Amino acid sequence: MKQFGGNEWLIYGCADGHSVVVAASVPNPAAPFVFILTPNGNGGIELRGEGTGTESATRSAYDRLSKMSSSNLAALFQEASRANGR
Repeated sequence: MKQFGGNEWLIYGCADGHSVVVAASVPNPAAPFVFILTPNGNGGIELRGEGTGTESATRSAYDRLSKMSSSNLAALFQEASRANGR
């Protein structure tokens, strides 16, 4: 788990070896909601979100996640992989 926007989020590394899913779980008021972060090839990231959680909780996490670079995303992927025993 990692904090984004003042709430705890679950972090999962994707099978592509680069992308990350950031998921809200109870008691995070953003739940149910997920963000998908992928490198965009230009040193930045592409950020998508989906769910029906509280907008104020998702907005604060979005604001934090949208500032990530591709190197930040790579570090987050490595952190998620270590936490999941990969």
